Amino acid sequence: MLPNAFVSTSPYADLLSHLKAMDYAIQRAIDDRMVRLTELDRERLVDTAVFLREEVGIPRTEVPSHPSSVAPNLDDDGDRFTLDLDLLEQAKDVPAFSKWLPSLSARDKMTRLVEALDEYVEVVEEQLTAKPRAPECLQILHDIINSLSSVCTQRATEV
Repeated sequence: MLPNAFVSTSPYADLLSHLKAMDYAIQRAIDDRMVRLTELDRERLVDTAVFLREEVGIPRTEVPSHPSSVAPNLDDDGDRFTLDLDLLEQAKDVPAFSKWLPSLSARDKMTRLVEALDEYVEVVEEQLTAKPRAPECLQILHDIINSLSSVCTQRATEV
C-alpha cells in the first residue's frame, strides 16, 4: 500500500496516470471482445500518437481530421507531459520492439508504429458500427507503454 501512496503523490503521478490511460485505450483496441471503441478511446489513441511523436521528434505529415477534444499531453496546469528518459533507448529494451523489423533503426520503427496507430484511428473514425481489427503492432505499443510505466513507477518510489 505504501508504494502506491508514493506513486500517486510523486512528481510522476500525472505522467503515470496519462500512460495508464494510453495503455487502457490500446488494450481496448487490441481486445477482440470489444465491439466498439468509445470517443474517449479514440481520443486517447490520438493522444498516444501525439505523445510518442513529440517524445521521438517525429513530424506530423498532416493534421488529424478530428483533433482530440482535450489538449494532448497536457496536465491540468497546461504543462506538457514528457519523459525524463530516452524513449527510443527504452523501447530497444522491449523484446517485441527489438525483434520487430530488425533491419530498421529504432527511430524508423517508432515512426512506423505511430503511423500504424494514426491509420488505425482513421479507420476507427470511419467504422461507425463496429471496431476494426487492430494491427499487430498495437501490441508492441502496449509493451512499450507498459515498459515506460514500469520505469516511471520505479522512479516514483525512489523519489
